[in-house]
Amino acid sequence: MTWLVSLMSVLLVCCSCVAGPTTTTCSTSGPTTQPTGSGDARVDAILERLERRGQEVDDLSARLTWELYDQIVEEKYLNRGEMLYKRQEPNARFLIRFDEQVMGQRVRPQKKWFIFDGRWYIEASELAEEIHEYEIAPAGKTVDPFRLGQGPFPLPFGQKKADILRYFRVRLVPPAPGDPDKSDHLLLLPISGTDMADDYRKLDFYVDRKLELPIRFRLFHTDDKITTVDFADLAINTGLTASRFEVQFPKDWPRFVERLPVGPAEPEAH
Repeated sequence: MTWLVSLMSVLLVCCSCVAGPTTTTCSTSGPTTQPTGSGDARVDAILERLERRGQEVDDLSARLTWELYDQIVEEKYLNRGEMLYKRQEPNARFLIRFDEQVMGQRVRPQKKWFIFDGRWYIEASELAEEIHEYEIAPAGKTVDPFRLGQGPFPLPFGQKKADILRYFRVRLVPPAPGDPDKSDHLLLLPISGTDMADDYRKLDFYVDRKLELPIRFRLFHTDDKITTVDFADLAINTGLTASRFEVQFPKDWPRFVERLPVGPAEPEAH
């Protein structure tokens, strides 16, 4: 489950989820009062543009780089691949595919897939040669698995300003060498008493001024690990077809399926 927890917590605007995909809601706790603003008009304007822009995205594709650095042992490795997103009814879908892994000077092909089709979450790996399927939503039921604090798959677009301010204090940071070109750097500091503060020391959040979408995240975990996710070559509303999200896995790979618990029968209408 470590891939699911680390990957989805950064693809994020970082929902602190339970450690496994079989749970459909997060345990994230937050303050009982809802702030209406950050106290900085510039920050509020960026968050409002992010929210508005996210509502305009019907589909999106991007090259994806995911890097993990362990400060204690000073080890770094990264994975490169592609992410696809498509709004659909009743639930949006995504596909994340990594094609290669880099450790030190060694680059090796290694395919891994993380897929959500609106009902099922699927995780597969060439190395393990097996497929894990987890039912996230009952057939036909609308859920919001991408919303901060509401599900295990928060993606870094379409997040609501109110949700971000509920869990973080947000500041605008001056540009620095190494920042993505033509981006605004937001520093997110977890609010004390929330699950975010248990998991993260801080988050760096870079927003492209033209696209008005995130292009980099950097998470500083409380266990002294740093996760960085970069999005490049973003293509928006290009008409992605359903076939782009379909993957044909080898038939001899074993499948492990976990369904949602069966709830009590609904009373008959009279």
